Amino acid sequence: MAQAAAFVNTLDPVVDGFAREATRTAALMGDLPFAGRNLVFMAAIFDALAVLGVTYVPDPSNPYATVSTTPRAVDTVAYPRETLARKTGDCDDTSVLVAALLGNVGIATQIVDVPGHLFVLADAGVHARNQLALGLDSARVVVADDEVWIPLETTALRTGFAEAWRVGAEEYATWSARGRLSLVDIAEASSRYEPASPGAPAAASPAVDAAALETRVRQDLGTMAAWRTEFFASRYGDVEARLDATPEALNDVARVYFSAGELDEAAATLERARSRTPDSPQTTNNLAALDVARGDLDTAIGLYQRAARLDSSDAGIWLNLGLVRQARGDSADAAAAIARGVFLSGGYPQACALLGLATGDAPTREGTQRMTADEARALLRSALARVPRPTTSARRGGVTAPTPRPRRHWISRVAGGRGADEAALQDILYWRDS
Repeated sequence: MAQAAAFVNTLDPVVDGFAREATRTAALMGDLPFAGRNLVFMAAIFDALAVLGVTYVPDPSNPYATVSTTPRAVDTVAYPRETLARKTGDCDDTSVLVAALLGNVGIATQIVDVPGHLFVLADAGVHARNQLALGLDSARVVVADDEVWIPLETTALRTGFAEAWRVGAEEYATWSARGRLSLVDIAEASSRYEPASPGAPAAASPAVDAAALETRVRQDLGTMAAWRTEFFASRYGDVEARLDATPEALNDVARVYFSAGELDEAAATLERARSRTPDSPQTTNNLAALDVARGDLDTAIGLYQRAARLDSSDAGIWLNLGLVRQARGDSADAAAAIARGVFLSGGYPQACALLGLATGDAPTREGTQRMTADEARALLRSALARVPRPTTSARRGGVTAPTPRPRRHWISRVAGGRGADEAALQDILYWRDS
């Protein structure tokens, strides 16, 4: 199945034109009922295919269900531009098409191979430790490679994004439980099987009715918002109404609000938690993230400083303090705080893990309230020069400055992931769960 990556040409001009027009429509809608760039773009692309009328039709002479179980059988796969032109395709054609369109807008994909069938996993742009922030039942998502993925049944194009997601999640769970499922990462496979295009000149990208697309996207995002409400009620029930709700539970509720952009609700919930435990480093750290989201970096710095005094061993608090100081333009104090966070976490990779970042290098810019994941990684990397290194005492024969172990309470980013190139500063910060 890795060879299917050769057909996933994200740079094909037909693919590019269609994907960009679909996501542009969604980006201009505003006031969307469900947060998350990757999820909104997935819905826009999937629903654009539905509006265009792309339909699943099995190959009459060589259906994939037969080919996949026949030794030495040869299958045919259509290029994405061909499927768009024909408006029909079987499961491998539609999976390749969806993977190409999503990849064009920076959303990573994997092909799910089950007996007689293929479908797609799409990166939700959320680190695994931040799964709760989606506000969705775990049965609706897949966690792999430290990321949250959305299963999409590509043969359900005409039913819309939300239904394709629901069916895909059920299929994934069924085949995974049977141990009959394998994954092909498109980015990895593309390094072995370089994507190609048909020899014929590219035609114009098919046009999509923008009004019809907007209607469908709003419907699907409304369905997803209803899933979130259902999950919220089932998991937390009357937490907000109960007078004896624990600060930890209130922080969980606030986190869901915060990730959905409902800052006032998040603030009210965290204030209730603070009224129960005024000296909680957890609540203090998380309140600071709210101030960052509101653009009040000075207040956020004060709260992070207080949180660090309350729990000076928490690496994530120090990393947050350093990142916000950097955004405020205080580079010297930022470097010291970040170095402290890197040291307490156990090193650069561990510090990246606390923030839900993959390790890597990139140039950075200073004094901005917007910061890419690459810039945050660069700050962590540059702070290594200030991190104390273990030294061996010849006289005592021991290590006088041991590298500490990272704290074991779970911590998570507020948002962001592999599909997000640039995010608001709060999307990179760490949210303390306990």
